Amino acid sequence: MILGVDEVGMGALAGPVTVAGVILEDVIVGVRDSKLIREELRYSLADEIESKAQFCFRVSKPNTDVDRDGLDLTWGSCVKAIVDKAREKFPDCEVVLDGNKIPPGIDQVTAVVKGDSLVYQVSAASIVAKAHRDRLMAGFDAQYPGYEFTVNKGYPTKKHLEALKRLGPCPVHRMSYRPVRDPSHPIPREEYEFNADRANSWVATMKDIATNAYASDWEKTYVLSMALRLKDGEKLSPRQMFFLAAIFRRRYHGRV
Repeated sequence: MILGVDEVGMGALAGPVTVAGVILEDVIVGVRDSKLIREELRYSLADEIESKAQFCFRVSKPNTDVDRDGLDLTWGSCVKAIVDKAREKFPDCEVVLDGNKIPPGIDQVTAVVKGDSLVYQVSAASIVAKAHRDRLMAGFDAQYPGYEFTVNKGYPTKKHLEALKRLGPCPVHRMSYRPVRDPSHPIPREEYEFNADRANSWVATMKDIATNAYASDWEKTYVLSMALRLKDGEKLSPRQMFFLAAIFRRRYHGRV
């Protein structure tokens, strides 16, 4: 019996980190990676999964937990809570996580890169997690209008960053994130204009992330591609720098 686990909200500037765990043996047509499913269908599939699953449990930790404990610890505590809950009823269940990292303190776990596309139960978990978090963000949109949380789900879109400059942060924003703390200058220009020495320093840091056991597959791919550009003397755009800064912040606890 497989417990599939997936998360959503890791790269957002606002809102919670949400993790879902699902044990599902019935075949539900349409279950696949949640990112490939239109929103209306995702909601109906999430409801069907929750009604038919042998086990379905969600944990959301607010932005204040991310600010206090960091992203990895917050995510790890969500995963552990789900696994502990599942093993109360199914002590021998096999746990499969999406990605390539496993939180400490959890035994008999397999991490599968692109698990939300390859493992049925992880796909189901991805749908449940995303539908639940999207509903939370819609509620925040009504509570804190102007940021378009219903549309961007708290992620750093152009309009979201513009709203941060205009309105400042609201109570669900992650204040430990620099674009939230200083929305008028989310990416200082000097951070993406490099001389050779600084470029070499960043390349070294990127290579460190690329071999970090806790870095996700997409993070490794992204930082390596950016490192190659820097090494060739290219300048990175503000948008590219924004995503690099977000990765650095997650891996180095704000030291960017």
